[in-house]
Amino acid sequence: MLTKTDLAPTQIYKENLQTIGKILKDFCGKVPILVKPDSDVEKIASKMLTGKICPIFSISNHTGESIP
Repeated sequence: MLTKTDLAPTQIYKENLQTIGKILKDFCGKVPILVKPDSDVEKIASKMLTGKICPIFSISNHTGESIP
């Protein structure tokens, strides 16, 4: 989970997301998937059964953005 997204400038947020994705791919052998509020969570959840997918939830704890 990537939190405090409302505090980070857009460029820093993107860089952090890329860094997390690289770590997950290179060191953990996982495929990172950014889960957006309007995405099909059930479809992503069914793919998690393979053990290769790692969902990333990007939220704001302060404003509640992306927390349905």
